[in-house]
Amino acid sequence: MISIHAIVDSGLYESKDKQPLQSLNDIRLGEVSQAPELLVHRTYQGLLDSSPIDIEHVMLCMERASEIFLSDCIYGQSFEEACAAVNQMTGLPICDIQKAFEEISSFMRHIRETLSLQRRSLYCEERADGVMVMAYDRPNGEVFTAIMPGNHPAVNTVWLNALALGYKVLIKPAQDDPITAYRMMGALEAAGLPSGWMGFLPGKRNIIQSLITLSKDQRLMFFGGQAVEDMYGHLSHVIIRGPGYSKVFLDETFFLESNACLIENLAKSLSDSAGIKCTNASGILLDHVPVSDIFEPLRAHLNQLKARPLGHRCAQLQVYSIDKAKQLIQNLSSLNPEISEHQMQSELLVEFGDGTAAILPYIWIAETMPERFEISGVFAWIKSFRDEAELSSTLSLSLLSNDEKRLSNCLRNAKIRKINIGLPTTIADPRVPHDGALYDQLFERVGAMSSAQQNTLLREQLPT
Repeated sequence: MISIHAIVDSGLYESKDKQPLQSLNDIRLGEVSQAPELLVHRTYQGLLDSSPIDIEHVMLCMERASEIFLSDCIYGQSFEEACAAVNQMTGLPICDIQKAFEEISSFMRHIRETLSLQRRSLYCEERADGVMVMAYDRPNGEVFTAIMPGNHPAVNTVWLNALALGYKVLIKPAQDDPITAYRMMGALEAAGLPSGWMGFLPGKRNIIQSLITLSKDQRLMFFGGQAVEDMYGHLSHVIIRGPGYSKVFLDETFFLESNACLIENLAKSLSDSAGIKCTNASGILLDHVPVSDIFEPLRAHLNQLKARPLGHRCAQLQVYSIDKAKQLIQNLSSLNPEISEHQMQSELLVEFGDGTAAILPYIWIAETMPERFEISGVFAWIKSFRDEAELSSTLSLSLLSNDEKRLSNCLRNAKIRKINIGLPTTIADPRVPHDGALYDQLFERVGAMSSAQQNTLLREQLPT
């Protein structure tokens, strides 16, 4: 049985209030301590009071932890057991979980290269009159809090990044995947990272407001959909990640010169990681490309994806509880009035007889672009492109075009967060900003000047 506890400055904290860890097919996997309100306040203050981060030590620990994370038994759980548990709780295919864990390990192993590309250099120069001028980056606090989602394990690299940039970190894990972050912190602790620089507080939703209030002079990242954006987006210290609304744009300049890889390229945007990432495309816009030339080949390609039950090594589609699967199909049917919910359920729902199910890929031809459509799974609309407004509110855009003017317009479009030119929406690199550069969200560029007489004093205080 899995036991997950809070991590505070004194080590592991086991609370009296525990919640069961349940698989999607309602098997009890273990239990997780629920952090009480008082512990949230105490842990936050403990992070503020702890010694400043030693970035060199953090990077050394991450490099050591990269191997520990993949190979060692951490908190009584092996790598294989951790992957299996995440699969049982989230329904994400085991192969995708393993890839995500490898991605986390790679991020830690290559942290020095990543930081060297993210950081801006210090500007410092002495003028002819002896006055020294300097521009440097000042952190927007000491503690980075993250309210994590459970859709994909690799999203946890965001708090690793903040830790390596000199922030102490406090994590509230998702209820459906507390395992990944817990294992990461265990690996870092085993590698020698002081517990006073990181905290892990599993708990009920009521602690979220406390974390938001406590972090008002710091930085907090909240992953969520439109409801989270509407509720907390106005707070200057809260960084919202999500919703995605990623899209593919394909025009005739690319289509006429494309090869057999085009359909595979499109399919990856929709189906990488079982379609559950915020960068998975939820729609395809076709500019002077016949919809029929894309729709049927793409549907045939996606129909090759395998629906398998929890624990199956060949699964390629996400598994849901049967109730959630039926709710998702109901949501899909409301977007396409040409097919009834009953018919859609009979065609798409794959029940496994244990209270879980998968949903087969579904794409449909839309006359108008569905507003705020983003559902976890391999689902997408296809429509003919009409105007630039359809490219608004796009997290990741796969731009399949050889038109220089189109590329120029997209690069200048402030409502497109990331552009992958000729690549699927899901292709990522830690050096490429995702929904805004984390570094820019955690630091502010400020300046300083000193008289010739005070130059020595200023030089002694230069940030490293």
